[in-house]
Amino acid sequence: MQKLFRSSAAAASTLSLLAAGFYGCSSSSSTTIIYVNNGDASATDGDAPSSDASTSDAGVQADGATKKDAGPVVTPACLGTAAAADRSSNALYAKVTVGTSPNAQPASFLVDFGSTSSTIDLGAFKTPPPSSCDAGAGTGQACSFADFDFFGSWGQVTFYLESYAGFKGAVRQGGIVGTDFLSVHPFTLDFQSNRIFQGSNTAFCSDAELVAAGYAPLSTAGFYSSDLGTLKPLTTVDSTATMGKTVPDVPTVKLHVGGVEAIAELDTGFDDSVVPLSINVNEAYLAAIVATNAGALTRAPALDLQLSTCAGVNEDVAAYKVNGNTEFIADDGKPARSETGAVLFVKHTPTVAKVCGGIGTWTVPAAQVGASFYASAGAVVFDAIHARVWLPRD
Repeated sequence: MQKLFRSSAAAASTLSLLAAGFYGCSSSSSTTIIYVNNGDASATDGDAPSSDASTSDAGVQADGATKKDAGPVVTPACLGTAAAADRSSNALYAKVTVGTSPNAQPASFLVDFGSTSSTIDLGAFKTPPPSSCDAGAGTGQACSFADFDFFGSWGQVTFYLESYAGFKGAVRQGGIVGTDFLSVHPFTLDFQSNRIFQGSNTAFCSDAELVAAGYAPLSTAGFYSSDLGTLKPLTTVDSTATMGKTVPDVPTVKLHVGGVEAIAELDTGFDDSVVPLSINVNEAYLAAIVATNAGALTRAPALDLQLSTCAGVNEDVAAYKVNGNTEFIADDGKPARSETGAVLFVKHTPTVAKVCGGIGTWTVPAAQVGASFYASAGAVVFDAIHARVWLPRD
């Protein structure tokens, strides 16, 4: 299981940093601190340009385009139990408690399907819940806690320590709920009503019920499942990978830009509110698009970024505006949803930073999709039990 730690506390004489409204912990990103070369945009997570929480959900892109608003989205009763969520920008935060009653401590945890490891920031609690770690434990250390209540008690759990104290936003982030929890049940993010649903593993919505409610299925087979033994070998996406490793357990679907297909991670912890509809892509995907449909993209150097990496060297990220539709492809081969005005950020991973992993090292066309896409859709159903994601059809 690959883990990434992120930071927002950085600056340079010719570069500036704009702290994000929320931060995730993507299993497939290779960067920690993101700089921008002008005042127009910045990024978090190595995944996207971002902003503080005051940015509206229908944020304006650099060219004045806006993402479309979602129409009314149906949330059928079969989705399961609903709980109100906190929201900052395009992120939903679960209201949880850590520790045992009567001393359980409340916090807001980012619901991040782009992270395979859950984290906790003890500094977000008035009284930090007791753990297996001593008082001097630092970020990155795994600590166990007596109880975690997220749609009911999970009993003793383990989180990695992290700090989110410097991150701006409407919500004080106390941690991340990653796919180590989110792949155990079906979960739905309802961005229209700021709710999270947990579904039953045995009595969840049937295909017919979700289709009748206006949703389309997108397979995540081999990439996102409640059974980690079904994940594909990492060599499937990276011909240079070490044998024995698997792809991260992150919802991954088919994406088309300029009619060219890539596998795309759906990363709900990828803040793109300064430049909505941002997509991180690798060099293999850029090459495939240019070779097939050179007119699909327009270079946008004013939006270029520089990212730091785990190897201590910077990584250049080149921006391209998409001139047509960006499409999520359903299992029937037709677009489930399409958006216009997307921006691609192409990762150029230095050789010494390839040890950090992530889609920038993958040799097949690959992408990571920003959070504004899910807010635009209105709701997203993540069903790891049946290895599918359901999106409302346009």
